[in-house]
Amino acid sequence: MCHPAPMSAKNASPPYQTIVDHYESCLEIHGDNNLGVDWPNKVDAKTRYRVMLDIVKGCNKETLLDFGCGAGHFLEYIVTESESASYMASTLTPSNL
Repeated sequence: MCHPAPMSAKNASPPYQTIVDHYESCLEIHGDNNLGVDWPNKVDAKTRYRVMLDIVKGCNKETLLDFGCGAGHFLEYIVTESESASYMASTLTPSNL
């Protein structure tokens, strides 16, 4: 599950607020799917997830940090693919939780 960063959207600095506003708008317009987190193509998203997992498979790291996890679709992919990775995540947009 994604957890919001310590900073809330209400007290974010202007550059961060622009990012928060963008992703909250995407989610509001498109809902909980690849477009809702500004990924243009669902197939491309899955390809990227596969590549990310392939990269970390050779590492002796115990935890995968997903900074900017959005709605947690990468975690869903990990669970669906039966990958055994310890997962931690953070997002600036509380509406994605």
